[in-house]
Amino acid sequence: MRRLLLSAAALAFLATPALAQDSFKTGWYGTAGGAWVVPRDYEGNGAVEELKHDNGYGFYLGAGYSYGNGFRTEVEAAYGQFDHDLVRFRSPAATVQTNGSVDQYSLTGAVFYDFGSWVGLTPYAGAGAGILYTRDDRRAVTSGGNTIAAGDDGTDLTLFGEIGVSYRLTQQIDIVPAYRLQWINNGGNGTDDGSQHVARIGLRYWFN
Repeated sequence: MRRLLLSAAALAFLATPALAQDSFKTGWYGTAGGAWVVPRDYEGNGAVEELKHDNGYGFYLGAGYSYGNGFRTEVEAAYGQFDHDLVRFRSPAATVQTNGSVDQYSLTGAVFYDFGSWVGLTPYAGAGAGILYTRDDRRAVTSGGNTIAAGDDGTDLTLFGEIGVSYRLTQQIDIVPAYRLQWINNGGNGTDDGSQHVARIGLRYWFN
């Protein structure tokens, strides 16, 4: 019995990679979903100590191709929005409420790797890069003789890493919750570069 159990365990171990490999899909797919955006507070290196924001939301549309070996490439267009909250000045110390919002429009490309499928679940990880256009309507804020300039519109480089898991609802539709850490090269006016945590959930539709 012990020998039989060991043999069965060995066969299961050897079969698992094969099953995972067979589970990889090949072909084109589309994605669509929503996001919860948590922008990191900007830390200043001058009169401005901190620039805080409220959490926001976003949407995205994407298209990708799976190569059947675990690797996928994907392009995505996304929109995000969040509001300004307050500014903390360093000297003299003061906290001032701000208003206005930040709109983000991004176009990115990414490479992902699926780790194989078990009971319909396929964990994955990947990274990407692209451009992000920001429209910031924050007004200039002054306190104790210190001023933080009004928000700037601009286009910047953005990089991100992402982990997630897809769950197969049907042969053609997956539901995909994911987490993304995103960096934005938009430092200036006394603040450092931006970054944000993004919780995402979407649907993936396979065209074949």
